Amino acid sequence: MPAPSGARFKEALARSLKKARPRRLRLRGFISCAVLVPVVALKEGPALLLTVRNRGLSSHGGQIAFPGGRKERGDISLRAAALRETREELGIPENRIEILGPLDDVPTPLGFVISPWVGWFEQAPDLVPQAREVEAFFFVPCSRLRRPSCYSQGGWREIAGRRYPLPEFRAGRRRIWGATARIIQDLLRRAG
Repeated sequence: MPAPSGARFKEALARSLKKARPRRLRLRGFISCAVLVPVVALKEGPALLLTVRNRGLSSHGGQIAFPGGRKERGDISLRAAALRETREELGIPENRIEILGPLDDVPTPLGFVISPWVGWFEQAPDLVPQAREVEAFFFVPCSRLRRPSCYSQGGWREIAGRRYPLPEFRAGRRRIWGATARIIQDLLRRAG
């Protein structure tokens, strides 16, 4: 049973996601990919499940990210890609994830457009991280990410002719930045 703050968070987020259409981007030359934004109802309140990518990976090694990747041939949608990648990276079956809805697409300077999908868990899922891709995982309470001391605005970056903010979050000694931070910023804004 989630803490009352978890139930309120879920309700506010689900209502916001149903009401607002996500901003979808189709940028010439950019590769479509998707991530799952796992929100877990912990005793302390809602928390995000984040991964540390294996340092040996050629792309984004050692960075903090949500589970996800490119849309593959067998994926019928970006949502399906996010669910498949979550199963492959963390061992979470698709039927254990309650999808609340999509967030706005996030373009990256390296030519990807990320479609984030919010997944809700009433309790921490059993995780079987795939060591080739995931070095570690951790939970960070959403209440912590809302603290002014954990957030900074690092300027702006132009991507495909449009300016985007560069937020950064601190979770203890961990630095969350880039597309992951922009996704978190959108999620927290929508949750109210």
